[in-house]
Amino acid sequence: MSIISDETAAKHIFIILTQWNKAEAKFFLNSREGAGLHRNILHNASARGYKNTVNLLLKSGLMDINATDYQDATALHLACYNQYFEVVEILIAHGAKIHKNLESFITPLIEELSMMGAQIYEELMDKIDDENFDIVERYN
Repeated sequence: MSIISDETAAKHIFIILTQWNKAEAKFFLNSREGAGLHRNILHNASARGYKNTVNLLLKSGLMDINATDYQDATALHLACYNQYFEVVEILIAHGAKIHKNLESFITPLIEELSMMGAQIYEELMDKIDDENFDIVERYN
């Protein structure tokens, strides 16, 4: 199975959001799939670094931004783990919980520090300061 690009995924999501009724779109977008991982489309887009798709999904208002997969990982955990800083920014701007623990008590901030190094962690902390104004303005 080939993986589609961020742009193609965003186009498909746009069609769903504009041509389906709201209840059907919400049900489909929040459905869990994928070899027992129990991840929704926001999890998958975040794990792949699809910033356009993530932003479109969150702007729709139909996604649970803090939904968890089989390991209690949120979209923010997955973006941090896979080092997609722009997706991390988008998720935080839309209200992702930065202190949501995994079963192993790892929060996205701890994940960020361990995966991306101190410099990126400091950048993230700077973005969180001042009530996220810069990030929120950019993506909302």
